[in-house]
Amino acid sequence: FKEAVDDPNFITRDTLVDNIIYISTSLVGQSGHHRKELVEISKDEFLFSFEKRLFHFKSDTIYEEQIFEKEILSLFYDKVNRDIWVGLADIGAYQLKDGNIKSKPKKYLNGQTITGIIRDHENNYWFSTHDNGVYRANNLEFPIFIIDSTNQNGNRITALAAADTCLFVGTNDGLLYKLSKKTKEK
Repeated sequence: FKEAVDDPNFITRDTLVDNIIYISTSLVGQSGHHRKELVEISKDEFLFSFEKRLFHFKSDTIYEEQIFEKEILSLFYDKVNRDIWVGLADIGAYQLKDGNIKSKPKKYLNGQTITGIIRDHENNYWFSTHDNGVYRANNLEFPIFIIDSTNQNGNRITALAAADTCLFVGTNDGLLYKLSKKTKEK
């Protein structure tokens, strides 16, 4: 693929050797590093993101590629609805229907930097943001959890995971929060 022409500070190159794609970059992005996400769709099919690019691989071949306007920070594939969710820096989350990365996206959380997207056992979608807490998909206007830190870096959510009935939130300061309907533990 070509170099990112809209930002001369990001010089990215790819090399294909023996059917293996090697991606290299000479500079890091605004977040201090480039997030790379790899999401399995099926045994021979997966999604891979790097910088602003989303790749859809089928049987070891790039099936589709889409370039977004900002850096991709998170990916989630909804196996039930077959939707692809893309979390972007400063833009929000895009929902791409029916596993089609070229489809017109439905946009959520406009202007937010989305660092994680998951779907829990009750079919709620959860979105973690860089600076503004965690949102649930059925009420996108109201953050349900905001970290009360005086350090701006401490408010940055960098990881999101779900297990059973709990939600786990990791911060830039290395703290891990366990959220349930009743408690917030640190």
